[in-house]
Amino acid sequence: MNKKQLIIKAFENLDADMLEVLLNDGQAYQDVPKDIFVEELRRYFTKIKTYEGVDLNFKACKGHCGSCNKEKTGYSFINSENVSMMSLIFDETEDDYTDIYKCGSFSPIDKEIETEWSSISFYEEDKVNYLPTVKNFQDERLSTKAVKEIETEIENEGILSADFCVEWYQNYEKLQNWSEIFNGKTYRYKKEVIDYISKLSFVVSMMKAEKLAYKYWQEFINIPVISEESIKDWLIRCDHDLHNHIYGFPYESDFKNGYFLVDKIKFNLLDVYYIQNLSEVLLKYFDWIPFPNPITEKEDQNYSNDDFSDFPF
Repeated sequence: MNKKQLIIKAFENLDADMLEVLLNDGQAYQDVPKDIFVEELRRYFTKIKTYEGVDLNFKACKGHCGSCNKEKTGYSFINSENVSMMSLIFDETEDDYTDIYKCGSFSPIDKEIETEWSSISFYEEDKVNYLPTVKNFQDERLSTKAVKEIETEIENEGILSADFCVEWYQNYEKLQNWSEIFNGKTYRYKKEVIDYISKLSFVVSMMKAEKLAYKYWQEFINIPVISEESIKDWLIRCDHDLHNHIYGFPYESDFKNGYFLVDKIKFNLLDVYYIQNLSEVLLKYFDWIPFPNPITEKEDQNYSNDDFSDFPF
């Protein structure tokens, strides 16, 4: 086998060690240095090998890009179940590959891909041409500050309170820039803070809804007799106003010590006491809640009418 054939074989065999030997030192692949490229492949290959019941007999199927680089050719590595573990463009010379990079719109020749895994990705800072902007420096400093604040609070207090969570989330939510997510840009310095933002997102929504939940709880306990007819109006309004919380409380709770867990982070259970109780009530009487909710349906209808009212026809 020549060098190019050995590289393709290494991809088929999920062999990052062989790729480390074969790929060129000092050369960039998918815009990142060789060592970072190989290390990300190693992580991905290791993950694939843990999948149960998946055929790892991947074969290189030649094809071309179906979108941005239609003149470019490469290979999709597909198993007997028509699962592609990745599709890559290979820029080449006669005896070597000058670049290897992921293709999101690959069309293999004479082979159909039923499922394609997300494969590899890199942080912007990893790229050889990365030039940080003023905003990058500002975001990095803010991300570091946010992580330090929440980890200090966890270390000192043990349990996060609603006052801390709501204020922290409002201060740093903006770091989760959705435009970056959609254009495929991710930054290493944001990794930890975005993880915390994601964990706090639903928790904060519950904490903010606690006052409204208390109001509905007081209404519920004052209903003399619980029947479908007696709580119908209450269910409709409660379902509409607290719709995100109608499927039961989703977190492991320690009632004795007064906390619930989100990925090992402890939150004060009393801060969502009424949300938790209401969620169980709504779940219990879920079959009595009309679908679609009449209030939501009416709002949707009004919104639709308002949309068309601006048109001259």
